[in-house]
This record gives sequence, C-alpha cells and structure tokens, in this order.
Amino acid sequence: MKLHHVALVAEDVSRVAEFYETLGLKRIKEQSDNKGIRSVWLEIGESILMIERADLTLAKPIAGFHDKSPGYHLLAFRIQRKEKDFWMTKLSELRIPIVYFTDYTMYLMDPERNRIGLSFYGEEEG
Repeated sequence: MKLHHVALVAEDVSRVAEFYETLGLKRIKEQSDNKGIRSVWLEIGESILMIERADLTLAKPIAGFHDKSPGYHLLAFRIQRKEKDFWMTKLSELRIPIVYFTDYTMYLMDPERNRIGLSFYGEEEG
C-alpha cells in the first residue's frame, strides 16, 4: 500500500498552496466553484497534498505548536542530511522561521499554523 494523498483544510486555499509551492511542491490541479478556489492539488513525489477550502462555520481555535489534541498533527517531508544547511538558508531567505529543532528534524508552520517537518530521521550516517 502507498500513500495516495493528504488533505489539508485551509481558510485561504491560495495562500496556503503558494506557501507549499515555495517549498518546491508542484501545482497539478486547481478546482473552483461560484465561491472561488475550492481546492489546489500539489504533487509530493508519488502522492498528492490536497488543500481544500474550509467551512468557516465549523472553525476551531488555532493550536499552539506543541498542542497534542486529536487530529492532524504533522506533515513531514524527507530531506537528506546533507540538505539540512540548504534548507536552513532557504527558509531564512523566505522568512519562514524554524520554530523547533531536533537532532533529525526542523519544524516550521504554514500560514495557517499547520505543523511541517523537514526530516532526515532514519538516514544512515555517512
């Protein structure tokens, strides 16, 4: 079994999609309706990140970075250990703060405060 897609609900689909595009994801589909952009699909390797418009009547409060409430927790992208400095520089240039750091993962947040990890955990030392 392989991952087909991850769906992320956003108040501002365009803004969130543009953020992930700055990280290098490629837009492969956009859907609109009479209210505007309904969803944007971005390619993640063989899978898809589907950013879908939120129903604002069901809005929940924004959680803090270390919140562990049920639901979406983290979207982690695999990077190579040797790319760590490249990503630290790129994020700095894009003015995207690294909000938390471990030995294997740097963490950031998208414009709607969804957690993202850039991780080389499990990569062999070399």
